Amino acid sequence: NLETMVCSSAVSIIKAGAFKGCSSLKEADFSECTISTIGYESFAGCTSLTSVKLQETLSDIGVRAFEGTAVKTLELGKNVNSIGKDLFLNNKVFEGFTVIDKNKEYSSVDGVLYNKKGTEIIIFPAAKTGAFEVPQNVEVIGAKAFKNSNASELIFAEDAALRYIGDSAFEGAAIEAVTIPAGVTRLGNAVFKNAAKLAKVTFSEGLTYIGA
Repeated sequence: NLETMVCSSAVSIIKAGAFKGCSSLKEADFSECTISTIGYESFAGCTSLTSVKLQETLSDIGVRAFEGTAVKTLELGKNVNSIGKDLFLNNKVFEGFTVIDKNKEYSSVDGVLYNKKGTEIIIFPAAKTGAFEVPQNVEVIGAKAFKNSNASELIFAEDAALRYIGDSAFEGAAIEAVTIPAGVTRLGNAVFKNAAKLAKVTFSEGLTYIGA
């Protein structure tokens, strides 16, 4: 019945699935070790996990590393340069990221994770609800960016810079309506897969490709 995991200074890698399914774990503390990698599904299924403290030495976080946890926030240090998809899959309480200014790959605004330049939305937290105003300078909505999210609507500026929406971007999302900006020329595969509440999509004249 492990409830707290405190990483020692000698640990540098948490291997894939290391704590998978440890439902009693509530806290994972990496603040005292030189960890560089949190592997694939390392904490997947840790349904009681609410607190994760990362060390600035961390660079890689694997796919579905915190799937099905109850973590609400995550701070990314300056060296994080790779984040796997579906990081918080099946976590409905995740409120958002904060990113250290010195990080060269990522940034965050109101909990939403972007690339450093703010031109790509990478992860939209599932706990954020209501309408979301997409920043004018966003050019890409990344693959699975809004997967299972609870935003009901996306609002774009008239001069939105958006050009591309990635694979499964709104898969399983609660979005109800969206108007694709005129600058978008391509939609990836399965963009609106299982988006059961989606009632209306308005496509622009500039759209030339819709994926399978």
